[in-house]
Amino acid sequence: MFTKRLRVVLIILLGNLLTAQTGLADSHLGKIVSFDDEEVEVKVKGEFDYWPASKLGTLPITILEKDSSNFVRIKSSNGAIVWVSLSYVTTDQQAAMKTSCQSQQLAQNANKKQYGVRGIGESCN
Repeated sequence: MFTKRLRVVLIILLGNLLTAQTGLADSHLGKIVSFDDEEVEVKVKGEFDYWPASKLGTLPITILEKDSSNFVRIKSSNGAIVWVSLSYVTTDQQAAMKTSCQSQQLAQNANKKQYGVRGIGESCN
């Protein structure tokens, strides 16, 4: 009897732990807080395009997923799921970091045809 109750308690605790970690994993992706240009590069159903930033929705926009090619998945204002290039946006995590005048971040697209350097030309505080 005691071992059966113990098993139930352990299963419930394990379920709560897994649920809590899933929530943390999603929250670390952050939100898009600004657009770096009037147009942004998007990927919809595997096709690349440029959309007006206003078409994506009202800021901040929650990031649903990040892929290895420097794109983040969001839900646009019309309900469409699109991938947006991180080279065209600023996230809340980037905005929270202090600007460093001594080092710059280099983002490289997986196909090695597009490069982006964040921070060049920005004021240093």
